[in-house]
Amino acid sequence: MLDDKILKRLDELIAMGEKVLLTKHTSPRTHTVFVDNPLAIQWATSAQNILVRVFGIESEHYKNFLPNVESIGYHDSASCALGILKAAKDDFENEQLFEIRQLIDAEVFDDFIEQADYLLSNGYYGPAAAIAGFAI
Repeated sequence: MLDDKILKRLDELIAMGEKVLLTKHTSPRTHTVFVDNPLAIQWATSAQNILVRVFGIESEHYKNFLPNVESIGYHDSASCALGILKAAKDDFENEQLFEIRQLIDAEVFDDFIEQADYLLSNGYYGPAAAIAGFAI
């Protein structure tokens, strides 16, 4: 099921984010706390990808995550980004994404209606009726 795959991927990315935080090191000169930058960028890119695909570019999850990506090599930014990813998983698990689910349902419904209309206009009455039945 798609929901299970999404939750599994969110779990994987949360685990990877926790590994990023474990790479924490302090600059002796500036006392700034960093994380492994290449690993952090890899993780942040994958996390951005799932946030956009599952929650959308206008979601609070994505909008809050994005500013942290600009400075993902800093421990504080990576830590905040991980917190946002955990919140996204929690919201997904607790079905707090009504708007997204409604949009997906509407798009699927529209696709079935368009397919049935195309088949009907080309004389395929039986398949058109079957496809239209899925939309109901």
